[in-house]
Amino acid sequence: MEPSPKATGWKIPLLVCAIMLLFVVVKWALQAPPPPVDLPEVLCDRAKEISIALDTEQARPWKEKIVRAASGLEARRGKDEKIARIFQDALNQKVYDAAVTALVLLEEPRIHDEKAIALFTESIRHCATLPWAVFAVKAMRNQTTASTHAIRLSATWQACQERKKE
Repeated sequence: MEPSPKATGWKIPLLVCAIMLLFVVVKWALQAPPPPVDLPEVLCDRAKEISIALDTEQARPWKEKIVRAASGLEARRGKDEKIARIFQDALNQKVYDAAVTALVLLEEPRIHDEKAIALFTESIRHCATLPWAVFAVKAMRNQTTASTHAIRLSATWQACQERKKE
């Protein structure tokens, strides 16, 4: 019995695909996880003490805006654009709890990290608002960006502690 001409040549491409898949899986398995973001423990404790209260009289309008923007049948991109605008308004008015809440709801990674950097940049300006920068660093999805900003936050925290001692 002779092999059929229709059945020739399928084993080699299948074998090549299997080998390539094996390489991808091995590379993925051996890839080191990103290093954890290292922040001063005292600063993290201060961030944990922050209460995000959107039920107060001043914050209730922000909560309503965020809920309206995040709900409905609109596409995710449209929701993210609305939430990003609310985030920016809250940040401009220094309503950090509303800004952090909006940041958490952003799903588009590029917009999310862009807004996390904006929160970081704004909150690192004063020693009193440094705990909000912890939220920004922890929210960053790109680990390289988060590590870079964590180093900067740690240095700023050290400078604030040294100014207190003087």
